[in-house]
Amino acid sequence: MKESFVVSVTVADLRKKPVDPEGKYIHDELQETQVLYNEELICEESAGEWCRIEAVEQKRIYGNNRCQGYPGWVRKGCVRRRINYEGFNIVTKEVKTMVYSEPSEKGEPLFPVLIGTRFYGKDEYKGYIQVLLAEGKRGWIEKKAIRITGDYIEKGEIRRQIVDTAELFLGTPYLWGGRSIYAPSDKNTKGVLRGVDCSGLTNLVYRVYNIDIPRNAHDQWLACEHIDYNSLAPGDLIFLSSTGDEDFIDHVMLYTGDEGFIEAPGTGLCVKASNIKEKFGISLDRLIDDNFVVDGRRIYFGSFLKKDGPKD
Repeated sequence: MKESFVVSVTVADLRKKPVDPEGKYIHDELQETQVLYNEELICEESAGEWCRIEAVEQKRIYGNNRCQGYPGWVRKGCVRRRINYEGFNIVTKEVKTMVYSEPSEKGEPLFPVLIGTRFYGKDEYKGYIQVLLAEGKRGWIEKKAIRITGDYIEKGEIRRQIVDTAELFLGTPYLWGGRSIYAPSDKNTKGVLRGVDCSGLTNLVYRVYNIDIPRNAHDQWLACEHIDYNSLAPGDLIFLSSTGDEDFIDHVMLYTGDEGFIEAPGTGLCVKASNIKEKFGISLDRLIDDNFVVDGRRIYFGSFLKKDGPKD
């Protein structure tokens, strides 16, 4: 029988099989993704210390455009049954935010959460917001660390803010299947590596603005509006096909303007800012002449922001 769960730790690994990762920044084919505190899950099966779940907030696109949450295995100690779930109306926008027992820095620090963590917040007191915690209790976080999801942001401004948010990830290690920003370690996430892969980066950046895009690069391409290079604007996405297969996308980058972008480039590297000439060795004009194909990979452009901008 399926049950509703939520993540009860700062960040947890979602695995293809019920096997722990090696704790190294390697290409780990068993690593599916990561789930953040308070993320909604559906538990489908239990096996020993593991649960097979569906991460409903991270979508995959299957045949006939059917969307479903990312499937995988998570340790039971990282989740708990959902209690009085009221959805969410705020999301954290800083690299790391502390949850306190009281609305003051004098309150007991309970645990940290990372950028992109969602809460249901209600009362405000002296610069703090009261939030519902996974275990059904209440905590407090600083208002300056959150964005209220119902706030409207003009299209031009949201583009600038998306780029600013992506810049927070600069220097974060590339982690295959990673979906968490690097921050000082703490006991709440002991043994869990922090990092992002290319699509984990874009998924999290958009999440801060309550724009839910699919989890992996190919599905992000399927879901976005396909645009021409001359329509590209800051906050849009640049996609790369796999070598020799123009129909399959295996890399995504976030455009920052003036032919620049931010990307999580690959295992052993860190999130960095780059540009067309540095990445591909030729100018944009040459790419146009070559029909946007370089080294057997085709370049595409897409947007989730082409209309008037999201109204949460």
